[in-house]
Amino acid sequence: MGGTALLAKSGIESQRLTSTEFYRVKNEIHNILDKLGIRWLDVDFIREKEDFGDIDIIVIDDRPLDNIEHNNNTPSYIVYNNLDKFGIDDNLYINNNPFMSILYESKYQVDFITVKPDKALYTQAYLSHNDLGNLLGRCVKRFNITHGMDGLWYDHYLEDRTHRTRFHLSNDPYYILSINGLDVDKFKDGFDTYTEMFDYVQSSKYFNPELFKFENLNNRNRVRDRKRKIYNQFLDYINYEIVNNNVYNPIDDY
Repeated sequence: MGGTALLAKSGIESQRLTSTEFYRVKNEIHNILDKLGIRWLDVDFIREKEDFGDIDIIVIDDRPLDNIEHNNNTPSYIVYNNLDKFGIDDNLYINNNPFMSILYESKYQVDFITVKPDKALYTQAYLSHNDLGNLLGRCVKRFNITHGMDGLWYDHYLEDRTHRTRFHLSNDPYYILSINGLDVDKFKDGFDTYTEMFDYVQSSKYFNPELFKFENLNNRNRVRDRKRKIYNQFLDYINYEIVNNNVYNPIDDY
């Protein structure tokens, strides 16, 4: 998440991690966070994945809501004031709240995503299994439902679509799966291959291949998703030829 900014600040380009390096570095980061008293959650990934561009770790901001203005015990504050524990200096650290990134061992990018406790599990589920959260969100976006890191929301627009009111629906990470008619236990078990994950998306009762075409996305999502390797692999996999029998007609992604 902070790759470009880290490169600009440090002049060092991060390296990809092999599976062995990934587990070693992640375990070392976990141990440091534990010693600093920072609660964390891992992000799951497709098990066939052999190398990694970075490591994503969710860190939990445990400040009481009635003490939210005190910043000296946020995860970002604690990490910044203990950079030596990670073996780095300020040059290998950036903070763009709620995201912060470090270049561990001066070569491996580790991204920390700061969330409040009530949203931690939803954020973990959204970010897990590579692009699954984005793909499932696309299935229900036409109903003005937004599936993101901060929970599930309903977006109510005025007729001219210039004003939007958001209504929070749920912080239950499995509610989005129930909406899509998907198997929660399968999600918890995870996926061995990308093909298995792609098939899971297609098993949604609201899946329609038309929804994923670049020409049916708004400009922001079109630009973003064109850069996503897994999104493009998914488009190749479905090949826009799968017959969908649901009664809803796809509309542009707002």
